[in-house]
Amino acid sequence: MNNYRLEIDGLRGISVILVILFHAKIPFFTGGFFGVDIFFVISGYLITSIIVNLHNKEKFFLRKFYERRIRRIIPALYLVLFFLLIYNYFFQAPYFSKDLSQSIFFTPIFLQNFLNIYEGANYFNLSYDLKSLGHMWSLSIEEQFYFLYPLIVISFFKISKKFLYKLLVILFFMSLALYFYSGVSDMYIGYHFFLTPSRIWEILFGCILAFQKWNLKNKNLLSGIGLFLILLSVLAQDFISQAIIFRPLIVLGTGFLLISSFENRKLVISKILKNRIIVFFGLISYSLYLWHVPIYSIYRDYFSYEINTYVNLILILIIIIISYISYKFVETPFRTGKKISTKIIFSFFVIGLLIFPIYGYYGHISDGFEEKKVKGIKIENRKYYVSFIDEKNKLDQFKPNQISSDDNIMVIGDSLASDVVNSLNTQNIKATRYNLNAPCFKKLLKNGFACNKSLKDLVLLALKSKSVIIASDFGNESSEIYAVDLYNFLKEKKIKSKIIGGLNFSYVSSSSFRYAKYEFYKGHDIESFYYNNIQPDIFQGNKILEKEIGEDYIDKFKFICNESSKKCRMFTDDYEPIFYDTKHLTIIGYFKFGEYLKDKI
Repeated sequence: MNNYRLEIDGLRGISVILVILFHAKIPFFTGGFFGVDIFFVISGYLITSIIVNLHNKEKFFLRKFYERRIRRIIPALYLVLFFLLIYNYFFQAPYFSKDLSQSIFFTPIFLQNFLNIYEGANYFNLSYDLKSLGHMWSLSIEEQFYFLYPLIVISFFKISKKFLYKLLVILFFMSLALYFYSGVSDMYIGYHFFLTPSRIWEILFGCILAFQKWNLKNKNLLSGIGLFLILLSVLAQDFISQAIIFRPLIVLGTGFLLISSFENRKLVISKILKNRIIVFFGLISYSLYLWHVPIYSIYRDYFSYEINTYVNLILILIIIIISYISYKFVETPFRTGKKISTKIIFSFFVIGLLIFPIYGYYGHISDGFEEKKVKGIKIENRKYYVSFIDEKNKLDQFKPNQISSDDNIMVIGDSLASDVVNSLNTQNIKATRYNLNAPCFKKLLKNGFACNKSLKDLVLLALKSKSVIIASDFGNESSEIYAVDLYNFLKEKKIKSKIIGGLNFSYVSSSSFRYAKYEFYKGHDIESFYYNNIQPDIFQGNKILEKEIGEDYIDKFKFICNESSKKCRMFTDDYEPIFYDTKHLTIIGYFKFGEYLKDKI
């Protein structure tokens, strides 16, 4: 069972290619993230195969198992962390520096997935593409699992192999049930993606397969079905966003491929999985996985969200070269080299566990080394820098006017609705927020209850209000059509309603630092610079809203931006910023946006 199988490296190669194509935003590969699920199944299958084989030979030792994991995972991971530490300290803007510092703290202790949950991160938002270590959630889940899994195997293997197998099956179904429950529950929406208990069913599926000998007659047919399920799910996700359903199909398809026979080299699937190029990508897949997200996130932060074909090819080539070097000169020597003793490898591991979290903690408490980094900006350019922390502190001190009026505008939405309420308040217009983000609109209209809100209550409040404004983060959520549906529903109820369009930038605090710090951005004036930093999905989303609702559409884009001149006025004449992150207004922004809104509501 521990014999080398070329086709498994081929399957790894396909997995990592899918993941890279997903992060590169290649058309028709929005389902490329399923490559991670393939990795999970392969991992469980291979690790269990090794443990069972060594245990049968009475050669399995816990210390040796953990040493192998450290040799396999840590050296290449530490290289990436060291690179990002240097980049973080010397080049990154304070806002992102603080964010990355937190990941540098949690990644080496394999808790990045819980940091994502704590932050309420959405893997599919554009903002997530700027997290250089955001992808470490999957490695964290794997290592959490493998910290406990060998202990379970050793504890029960001696008692009864059948009992252990049944236990794994029970755990598999418990995890799978949690995955579906958390995936459809409004209370835990999003948790099922990052939460360890709701994802280990994929690894357990591989473990279960490795415990059995599969003497099947139609293995060739099975491999065909397996590859079909994978390709179908990956490509269909681009047209039907149903990851919660496609993921089990991916896992099942991967399982079929793992238990299939590929001895007949004439088979098309055998030729694909044993292709030298695909196998090569499989061999360096770990380093590819580690490096591709940092490379893309740095490019997107410094240059552009949108990446054309030419730039994509260059970035992918850079990723392959760096990953091969990492595989050849870091991964391989540490994994197979006898010159690197057990004592050295464990010492190396412990030193990293001290250095990286300590650095990450200091980066966090110093707000991304903001004081030091701002001092490095030329005095005449500091007016361009927007401090996220300073603007957030000012907002915390904001005290809205107490308005006595029977006329109240109901603003439905997320935190952007709060911006609208505060902006109207500066113009002495009374408004209150109804806390409901756009993805919940669809379920609310369909079921009458969603996200702890009742459609009946919403209608009653809307009828009592002077009018309704719908404002949410449509750009990041791709939820414009849900807002249109809610607007049409309210219109049928004779409730006067409007929708405010989107205006999202690449993080203003980060981009402002880059413009102030680096001279090569000065090729554009400051207003053209910010126009080029608008998140690309905004344009298409706003067109949908304008087309569907016509005169009841309020164009937030025109608040500070001009499409013909391709400029956005981010600052007042006194260089007071209007936005401070991707989409939220400063206090000055409240006053300016309030003036813009008052004649449009």
